[in-house]
Amino acid sequence: MSAEAAPAPVYDPSAGVTHSPFAGATHSPIVTRPSRIVRGNLESNFRDLAVRWHKETKYWSSATKMAMHPSYQRIIALGEKVIPYILNDLRLTRGHWLWALYILSGFQDPSPDDATFDEAVDAWLKWGTEQYGAL
Repeated sequence: MSAEAAPAPVYDPSAGVTHSPFAGATHSPIVTRPSRIVRGNLESNFRDLAVRWHKETKYWSSATKMAMHPSYQRIIALGEKVIPYILNDLRLTRGHWLWALYILSGFQDPSPDDATFDEAVDAWLKWGTEQYGAL
């Protein structure tokens, strides 16, 4: 009796994602194409993902682990148009949004190399005000 090999991933260009044995996994840090993630209002989608991310990571101490959370990755996949929503959430919660902002801003980092977390948050908020106006 021979064991069947796992099917090879199949690329479906119409769907924009690779289907594999891991499709549908709920804890994958892989960012998929935004059109597969969101339907409808961008702000509402951001808020739903952000609430879930805050709720599920509030007791985590690892910023890396927080940034790998599926909801955080899906927020990044929404693209740069969510930056104002991230900045507003950062202003309200002072949460760990720095990695998402760094990626979505095209690898900009307005904070000094030796900045503390609070100084980095303040630098991003200042950058956001300069880029997007009042937050």
